[in-house]
Amino acid sequence: MKKVLLAYDGSENSGKALDWLADFAKQLPVEIVIVNVFHFPDTQWGDYLVSGMQQAVDGLLRRAQEVLKEAKDKFSELGLTVETVYLDGAPASEIIRYASAESIDLIVCGSRGQGGFKALMLGSVAHNLVTFSPIPVLVIRSDAS
Repeated sequence: MKKVLLAYDGSENSGKALDWLADFAKQLPVEIVIVNVFHFPDTQWGDYLVSGMQQAVDGLLRRAQEVLKEAKDKFSELGLTVETVYLDGAPASEIIRYASAESIDLIVCGSRGQGGFKALMLGSVAHNLVTFSPIPVLVIRSDAS
């Protein structure tokens, strides 16, 4: 294994995946890419665009960049170098597309530990990655709340 992608959104669950990957990377040198995906629903806003919408989107984009910086800083504190990538689109699809294009060997992500019908209803990124990725996916679960 040479190249590992961490799907990271700043949540507690993805933080557990970040911690796991940091421990793993200290034991086995790997190239790490941290990916954050922003998805703004595709709609025809046209004249229906409400005032303040652009500021809200800008705020979400800024937050996505902050999340990547926070993750990179955590790895830097451990003496590990990582690459950060911001993607735009449907999270699971974009992660799979990027991982395939960049010859990623493993995708790591967090999950709330929900399965079965709840996972189906939630349409979680982790569930979609496990279901559709041709690249191995390691899901780091936390206890369901």
